[in-house]
Formats: sequence, C-alpha cells, structure tokens
Amino acid sequence: LGNEARAWSLANERIHLLRSEWVKLDRDYLVWALDQLRRRRRLDEVRTLVNEVLLKDDYLTREHLAAVRLIKADIYRDEENYEAARIEYESIRQNEALKTTEAARQAKARLLELMIAIGNYDGAEEVLERWRTHSQIFMRSQAYYFTALIGFKRGEYDHARESLQTTFELM
Repeated sequence: LGNEARAWSLANERIHLLRSEWVKLDRDYLVWALDQLRRRRRLDEVRTLVNEVLLKDDYLTREHLAAVRLIKADIYRDEENYEAARIEYESIRQNEALKTTEAARQAKARLLELMIAIGNYDGAEEVLERWRTHSQIFMRSQAYYFTALIGFKRGEYDHARESLQTTFELM
C-alpha cells in the first residue's frame, strides 16, 4: 500500500516500455498499469494493449487473464457501449476457468451497475433479492449498497438511507 498517484507518475514516465516489453513485466504490475491507463481514459491506447495481451493469454495465470478481460469490459462500459460490456462481463462469469476469480466476482457487480445505468431497476432488484440472502456478508452488503443506489436514483431518499445504513452495519 503506497501512494498510487506517485506510482502512476513514475510508471507513466516509462509507459513506452509497457507498449514494447509488457511480456517481460510482472503480471500484477501489467494488470495494474493497464487499469491505470483505463482509469485515466486513455481508452484507445489501453484497448490496443489489452487486445495484444489477450492474444498471448498463455502468458497469464487465470487470475490475471480474468483481470485483463475485466479491464476490456470496463473499457466498453467507460465508452457507454453497455451491450458489449455486458457480453464481456458475462463471458468472465460463465467461463469455467475464470468463474472463481476475483475478476468474476467483480464482473457480477459490474453487471448490476450496468442494469442500474440503463435504468433496468426491476431487473436489478430481482438479482438483489437473491444477494440479500447470500451466505457471504460481502454479497449481502453489496445488495444493500446497490439497493440504496437504486433508491437514490428513483428519488426514494429515505429508502436509500436505510439501505446504506444496513450496508454499514453489515460491514
């Protein structure tokens, strides 16, 4: 845990190495750097790199592969290409080799975020109903967080506040 802004500043000075020698880099660093490019909205640049990395997926562990595929889906989401993002997120969740990864868990939450972003609150509520009874506290807290977000977007501020309170209590 350190100063991410400083780390990015140092990495950005040498970003040309990422483009030319990514296969020699530590895989965790590679995933971090790709995600940093995406977060900084350098979408064309990161899309090219992500596609190149995915062509050599045998270089990646399944955790790293899932993380890079999640970045690809996030690029689509950032561009508001929600259908392409949905397909990518679903493919991570449904891939037998990837569905137990951290990225698959994140893809599940991102799918819910997409439903909310396009205004499919009823569909999102159906999913959240199952999450509220999940055995993992994290999933239950996520359910109440997203319920609060939907309540806020609908203008149901008391309901949103109650759901957020439940989220805090669970965590």
